[in-house]
Amino acid sequence: MPAIDQHHDIVVNALKKDGWTITHQQVRLVIDDRWLWIDIQAEKGDETTSVLIEVKGFDNPRSPVAYLESVVGQYVVYQIVLDYLEWEQPLYLAVPSNSFDDILGEEIGVEVIKQAGIKLLIFSVDEEKILEWKT
Repeated sequence: MPAIDQHHDIVVNALKKDGWTITHQQVRLVIDDRWLWIDIQAEKGDETTSVLIEVKGFDNPRSPVAYLESVVGQYVVYQIVLDYLEWEQPLYLAVPSNSFDDILGEEIGVEVIKQAGIKLLIFSVDEEKILEWKT
């Protein structure tokens, strides 16, 4: 299994506080003989609402633009594979609020997120709380 982001447990705790049940951590997708790993699968309520979540911290990358390129590329690949495998759960990118206020809040970040169709889960690191779901 791949390494988890340093904010993984914070997102898990935030989801639980918001009434979500964590059904899987490190969800494996298989296409041919290739494996991809999505960080979290969670359900809420009557178990008909289910989401997949990839956690990214955006913590002090050498190049915020290069990191954005990498994260967006990963998200797009995951979404394409989910569509190909006919998974119905929406995929969210979980990011801390300070990242949303930084590169993701800048014109380049806003436009990339919009054009790529990325769904965001914005969380507070300090409060371990979900602040916003952006679809």
